[in-house]
Amino acid sequence: MSRGSRSSCKGQQLHLAAGMDMSSLFPSMTSCANLSPDDIVLKKMLYLYITHYAAQTPDLALLTINQLHKDCIDQDPTVRGLALRSLCSLRVNNYMEYVTSPVLAGLDDRHPYVRRTAVIGVLKIYHSDASVVMNTGMVERLKQLLRCDSDPQVLANCLHVLPKVC
Repeated sequence: MSRGSRSSCKGQQLHLAAGMDMSSLFPSMTSCANLSPDDIVLKKMLYLYITHYAAQTPDLALLTINQLHKDCIDQDPTVRGLALRSLCSLRVNNYMEYVTSPVLAGLDDRHPYVRRTAVIGVLKIYHSDASVVMNTGMVERLKQLLRCDSDPQVLANCLHVLPKVC
């Protein structure tokens, strides 16, 4: 099943890259994420598709949030990071309530890849709704990461994001 889903996704990505409108396939593409939960390459392709078409199909994009939330707590840090990045990249109005908790959890994640992604997620949230960043303690958490985190990329991302949100 995974091999067929993957080749189907690759075909959709090629059409997407060629500028063809593939938004009509949104429901079937999002259901593929449930069929192959352990296939990271497939998830990455699906997340790319979802973030590309989310603004055109906001009602259907909201249906994918549940799957993204599940993947934000996956055991694999790569899956957690990809899901968090995709969740923060959805261009859907009024989605902040769905993004805030996973980003805050990502800032406290044990794996640096997820923390790096969460720091950039703070900036994406800020561009959508600055009050969310200010009212949830994200700025303070970024400052704490800057003081205490041992990963150089997390630190670099904090140095990039903090001046923009303060």
